[in-house]
Amino acid sequence: MLGSRGLGRRKTLLLAYGALLLVALAAVVSCQLVAGVETRKLDPILAGCTLPTGSGPLVRVANLVPTDDVVDVCIRSAGASSWGRPVIRDGGTDCPSKLPNGAAGFSYADVSIAFNAPGTSVDVKMIAAGDTCAGNALTEGDGLTLTAGAVTTLMRVGGNNVPQQILALQETGATNTQDTRIRFVHAMPGTGPLDFGIAQDAHLPTVVSSPLLSGPIAFGATPTNQTPAYGSLESDGYLDVSAIGYQMAAAVDGGSGKAIFEYTVDPRNTTASLYAIGVSGDNRHPLRGLYCDEGTGAGTDGAAASGAALLLGCTPSPLPTISIDVFNPALYGPNAPFEDQRRPPNPALTKAIAGAGSDLMCLVEIDRVEDRNAIVQAAKSAYPYSYMVDTDLSTPFTDPTDQNGQTPSAPTTPPCGGGVPSGDVDAVFTCMEQNCSTKGPGDTSGFLQSTTTCLVNHCAGQFLAVKSDSLSCFNCIVDYVASQEQWGSSKSACETD
Repeated sequence: MLGSRGLGRRKTLLLAYGALLLVALAAVVSCQLVAGVETRKLDPILAGCTLPTGSGPLVRVANLVPTDDVVDVCIRSAGASSWGRPVIRDGGTDCPSKLPNGAAGFSYADVSIAFNAPGTSVDVKMIAAGDTCAGNALTEGDGLTLTAGAVTTLMRVGGNNVPQQILALQETGATNTQDTRIRFVHAMPGTGPLDFGIAQDAHLPTVVSSPLLSGPIAFGATPTNQTPAYGSLESDGYLDVSAIGYQMAAAVDGGSGKAIFEYTVDPRNTTASLYAIGVSGDNRHPLRGLYCDEGTGAGTDGAAASGAALLLGCTPSPLPTISIDVFNPALYGPNAPFEDQRRPPNPALTKAIAGAGSDLMCLVEIDRVEDRNAIVQAAKSAYPYSYMVDTDLSTPFTDPTDQNGQTPSAPTTPPCGGGVPSGDVDAVFTCMEQNCSTKGPGDTSGFLQSTTTCLVNHCAGQFLAVKSDSLSCFNCIVDYVASQEQWGSSKSACETD
């Protein structure tokens, strides 16, 4: 008995040792799994978003190549052996949230806030967002010179069969407290030299009525060595003028002066760049101006308007638009409600049309030519040009096919001619003249004095007889008399034409 209990104890201990062994093995496996998770590499690994800082000159990035590329930026001291890490990728995990649509880099027409470069002479490589600096360059510029005490715009330009390049354009370092200081930059690839000036109108289409500079600006350049029409031109390309507000525009040099964009600059103290960007005929990247508020001094960005913490406050110029209103005065004859009270001359009608403010006004359901002409004359101050189409029975149909897609043969007899009993037609017109006319019975110069309800109430039997004779004859009579044609001319047309 004692031996049996001892054996049982030993078995119990052996099972316990086995359980401990299994637990130990499980712990090892678990530790291996946990170790695998803990050693997973993150890139970027830091939280937040911080652009490069230091003692080097300030730079900003402008991605103005008209493509769908989203770019990150690699920047190093000129000739250095290593590029290091891309600016946005190295900035931290929160950087995409500070760019439009959560992008991992700079999209077309993005202009960044200023950050520090590693030296006064740098190499710059722009790569696809999410790539490393070891990746292929989309655009590269080497040995670019920066200026201490001022921001330098690292501008990516080209495309549209123009080689891509990165240009370094120095911004003004002076503080602006009382003037409008604006720099024009030509970044429209494939477009000739541009004349910048004051637009005749505050919207497109318009023309450059007053050039601001003595000559055009070439692609990739800002104004240099030019005589301004007024104000002063600084060495860094900024035009310094009074802060009174301007309708800025650009036109291709040597052309008709037709503006390719217009941007109204507010009358205030400001320092800004106005970039001419886009490609003619490209709806994804249209020709327009990009106005970027750079603040009032070195390193002070007007970023509040951008809505994205890593971007400068930039606003594109309005696209050319045309507005169209369609207005229905409902002047279509006696069946129109309260038509007599609403017909011209009617001040309310004229005010509604002339005050619409659209570029084009399309008016429908005005049956009488005299009503159309009256409205045209009354609205001439708002719409000096007008066009209307007069049709008659010989006017071709826009679409001559029927509901089956077939083109019917032209009629060979009048609607109320041929086999239609003339007595039935006479009975209809006699009834209308007696009961629904603006003149007395038998006077064929009269016409329908009210709505077609009068015809239903007094002449239904006569109309049903004609309808049973010929649907075409029925339709012809109703169409004519409902248009307030005289009884005599209506009857003649339906019986003879």
